[in-house]
Amino acid sequence: MYTKKICRTYVLLDEQSKKAVYSLITEFDLEEWKFYGEHMTVVYGRQYNTLNLDYQLGDEVQLTGTHLGKSENCVALKVNGFYSFNEIPHVTLLVNQTNNSTPVMSNKIKNWDELKNQIILTGKLIEL
Repeated sequence: MYTKKICRTYVLLDEQSKKAVYSLITEFDLEEWKFYGEHMTVVYGRQYNTLNLDYQLGDEVQLTGTHLGKSENCVALKVNGFYSFNEIPHVTLLVNQTNNSTPVMSNKIKNWDELKNQIILTGKLIEL
């Protein structure tokens, strides 16, 4: 049986950037919340090359984290510096494990608080 592959393109954060975003979540009980903090979604459901952007897969990308968003389901870091098909480009940091939340719920965060100090993140542009 053939299953059609769904394309997903991400900026996959490097280890230093993952540590930087992890430092933002020290106030949360990690028994209730699961840490993700590894990528920003560029596009889901279509191939990257159809976007006609200047970057190639495998290139290093720099993002700037500007705001921390929170809801009962997720915590995310709002970023800028590269295209994302999401209304608010972000890195999902935490997902609430006590109420069956999923990472995609971070797209619904409405409350964003500006960081006192923006953080610079780097990662590679990859397609799965």
